[in-house]
Amino acid sequence: MLIVWSLTIERFRDATIRELGNIERPAPSHLYWPDIDVDLSVESIRHPERFPLEAKIAR
Repeated sequence: MLIVWSLTIERFRDATIRELGNIERPAPSHLYWPDIDVDLSVESIRHPERFPLEAKIAR
């Protein structure tokens, strides 16, 4: 998850205004930026504390 989040942040940082403004909402709880290929749940934006940026390894 940490790697995916880092890639997501990098994609937002490197995106143009036009790319950032092109947002699709395929479902009420899902946002998608097709130009930068980023998918996020609305819940993760509203409550980031529920989605810690840590990898959990099952043992």
